[in-house]
Order: sequence, then structure tokens, then C-alpha cells
Amino acid sequence: MKSFQKPVLILHGDYDPVPVSIAKKADAIFPNSKLQIMENCGHYGWLDRPDIYLKEVKNFLKENSSLVN
Repeated sequence: MKSFQKPVLILHGDYDPVPVSIAKKADAIFPNSKLQIMENCGHYGWLDRPDIYLKEVKNFLKENSSLVN
């Protein structure tokens, strides 16, 4: 993962059964990543916090793709 140079978006709910430390570890390993911890959110961010999840995905795509308006 250290050699992967493409942008990576890591979305993680603060109530996810997978510990936040795992997301933080991935963020530390990927050289070009952005970590967004979503408050009051479990494992399914698009269901629990679509307001944050969809905004972050849209912004990430805008910033990292010439194909998205």
C-alpha cells in the first residue's frame, strides 16, 4: 500500500465495529489518502450518514477526476 500513489478516500464511522485505529493505520500507510471519520455512524455510512458520506465522495471525485462535473 505504501507504493500506491493514487488518491484514496477512507470513510469510517465512529461507531463502526471495525476500530477507528484500523482506518487511521490505513491512512498512515497510503501516501495520498484522506481520512474522514463520520460521527454518529456505524459501518454503513451511506445509510447512517448519507449527508457526510455522499458529500465526501462527491468532493473526492471532483478533486480527483476530470470525468466528474
